[in-house]
Amino acid sequence: FRYTATERAQQSARYFANGLFGRDAKDVVFAPTTKVDLVLRFYKHCDKWQKQVKKNPETYVERGLFGVSPEMNMTLQHVSRILGFNTTLSLGS
Repeated sequence: FRYTATERAQQSARYFANGLFGRDAKDVVFAPTTKVDLVLRFYKHCDKWQKQVKKNPETYVERGLFGVSPEMNMTLQHVSRILGFNTTLSLGS
């Protein structure tokens, strides 16, 4: 397995392996991380992506619309209920 060089990604990879392999997860070999990862973060080194996506506010319109969509609201309500919260989570929570 491979993950990016962040603590969050490392923990996620380990929990993923635990879920997949159970007690055998200890035998999973994780590839060493690198600061610059051209495979998992290829987009960070792509000039076209930097110009057309990251630095273009119009590309984030759909993400914003999905964030307030009925599907997302139902998901947030469902997760909040399962976790036993009295109020519904928001994307900013």
